[in-house]
Amino acid sequence: MSPFVLLAQSSSLRDNKHYLHRPLTNMELSMYCLLLVYLVGVTVHGDTRELIPLEAPENLTLIDIGERDVMIMWSPVNKLSVRGTFRGYIIRVWNHVQKKTFFVLYNFVIVNCKCNLFCGCEENSRVAMFSRHMQAVFKATRQRIRKLRTQTQVYAVPPDVTTTNVQFFPYSKNFITVSVRNEKYVGPRSTAIRFDAPQTEPSYPYLFEWHQLGNDSVLLQWNKPKQPNGILIGYNIYTSKMKPSGGIDEKSTIHQSISDPNKFQTKVTGLKEGVKYQVDLAAVNCAGESEHNSIEMELEQHTPETPSIPFFKYKIDYKPMDSLNECIKPTVPIVTVPPKVDIDFNDFDDDYFVFNETETGKIVRGTTTKKPKTTTKKIDTTHDPCIVDCMITWMPDVDDVPGEHFYVKYRQRGLKDFNTTDPIKNEDFVILKKFNGCQSYEIVLVTVDGDHETESDLQMTPAVLFMTYF
Repeated sequence: MSPFVLLAQSSSLRDNKHYLHRPLTNMELSMYCLLLVYLVGVTVHGDTRELIPLEAPENLTLIDIGERDVMIMWSPVNKLSVRGTFRGYIIRVWNHVQKKTFFVLYNFVIVNCKCNLFCGCEENSRVAMFSRHMQAVFKATRQRIRKLRTQTQVYAVPPDVTTTNVQFFPYSKNFITVSVRNEKYVGPRSTAIRFDAPQTEPSYPYLFEWHQLGNDSVLLQWNKPKQPNGILIGYNIYTSKMKPSGGIDEKSTIHQSISDPNKFQTKVTGLKEGVKYQVDLAAVNCAGESEHNSIEMELEQHTPETPSIPFFKYKIDYKPMDSLNECIKPTVPIVTVPPKVDIDFNDFDDDYFVFNETETGKIVRGTTTKKPKTTTKKIDTTHDPCIVDCMITWMPDVDDVPGEHFYVKYRQRGLKDFNTTDPIKNEDFVILKKFNGCQSYEIVLVTVDGDHETESDLQMTPAVLFMTYF
């Protein structure tokens, strides 16, 4: 029972006029002791009672943005407001993933459906079915983006530290708050500061494998890095001979640059049977090159045989990426005033996992960059927009008999004769010049291995209407 209740029930203390002139009974003494313990917050073991801290740190300020972290500072709190053992501060860093995919899908549905997304199109059954389908896709995409929208990390710093550095989430809008913690509870969050984080080097592609094609060539395949950390502009491949004693012969290293972030394979030629090679793969974005993922390979003697049926991909209106212009697009991080909008912190739990329990709040000063100049591109009104380049990418059956090289046959739909490219022996793709994207084509890819040839299934390209400029 609460000591307040016990004290209130003791009417004899209030009614007796001479209670100050007599000794306290054991029960009265016990009630006063319990009341003292309750008010002062001291347990019978002598430890401080832990309560939720009252105040949030003030004046949270972003001092500098470095290459991988930011420096922040805040004003220390009144220790009496901690209401327990002052263990230090909790720093929360989270980001918001851009919702570009969400809006692109939304605009696509509006433009192509030409009806009310949420009411449907009842005039035409096919359009209504398409509308309901796109509503389901729209809802699923919105839920998926909501799940991927936020990433969070938490740091703990000692009580005497009010200036420290924390890592940010690259190439996204970041938010930071600071809270006080005692032995048991975490206090309220400070006012959030936000900033646009710069790009950092990407992670390396985790999946990386090789497949022998002929006596002197292999096909390398990989996947996209899970953390691009910016605008991905391509990949670097380094092929080196290995020394018998170990290590690589740097003089034999051949560098191959892939300037397409969506290309996940390449062909390497000029190799020799019985020689061990080390191949290093690195992803590249505007901030630099990732760490290398390395594999070792040794070619065996190859016997030509009938290739398996190949597959190929095509891309109409192919244009190589201009990495310089792509890297100009990102804006320099700008420190903004704390947002005036209310942030609902009820969506966050106070349960936390400390990332840097052994760190002591070491301060690391970063560097800033200057905003690059942008350039404008003039439109060539004399060029026929239908005449474009078409990229054909060879996808051999690496699980069976992939073949050694390939060539392509293509013709406009309705014509009798095929146009045939030269044999493509050093690459896994070919560019068809002066390709009329406004016409439908029939394309066949032929895989060659010695005297053996195997054709792919015929694919027909759609007639694409390209925008003309007036």
